[in-house]
Formats: sequence, C-alpha cells, structure tokens
Amino acid sequence: MNEVLLSVVLPNFNHAQYLSRAIDAIATQDSPPDEIIVVDDASSDGSREVLVECQRRNANLIILFNPRNLGALLSLQRGLEVAKGRYVYFAAADDQILPGFFSNAIKALEAAPSVGLF
Repeated sequence: MNEVLLSVVLPNFNHAQYLSRAIDAIATQDSPPDEIIVVDDASSDGSREVLVECQRRNANLIILFNPRNLGALLSLQRGLEVAKGRYVYFAAADDQILPGFFSNAIKALEAAPSVGLF
C-alpha cells in the first residue's frame, strides 16, 4: 500500500453554496491530495446533498456527518483522527485555494524536514 502523503480536512457548517467550489479547487490541484475529508457539522442548508454529489465526482472524498453541531474545533479534530496523510491541510468550506498550492507546500516541507507548518 502506498503512503498517504496529503490529507485535507475540511469542516463545514451551512456552507452549501461554497462547498463545490472549495472541493473542486482542492481536487484539481496539480498535486491533488490523497484524501479529502469533509466533516459536516449538522448543517441544515442542503450541504449533505452537495457533498454526496461532490463524492460522485471525487473517489477520494470521505464525508463524515456529525449527528449534532459540535463546532469547528471538534469537527477538525474528528477529521484529523481519520486522516492518514503524512501532511494535513486544514481547509475552509468558504475558501478556494489557488493552483499550485499543494505542490509548493509539499516541496517546501520536504526540503526542510524540521519545519512543522507551512
């Protein structure tokens, strides 16, 4: 089994309108992550349907649904507990990363093994 190099953890609460854009920006990087873990924090805005549709397009998308709202910190923790990557990127549902972000980050981290954050 190959090492999982990069995991993305993305908490979501009622950001259905941004989810597809955020996930597509992550999934279409020149060095895409091995896994994208979205933790939905009991959204009530149609996020579940958007996430299921995104999962159809992205085989590496893992969706975790919180049974009740736990807040961003506990949702990030839940995603981190599932993540298998050597590196973890904490994303935001209402952000969109620019092309080349992951390849630049991994290159910098690999060049400086003592560095803990990028």
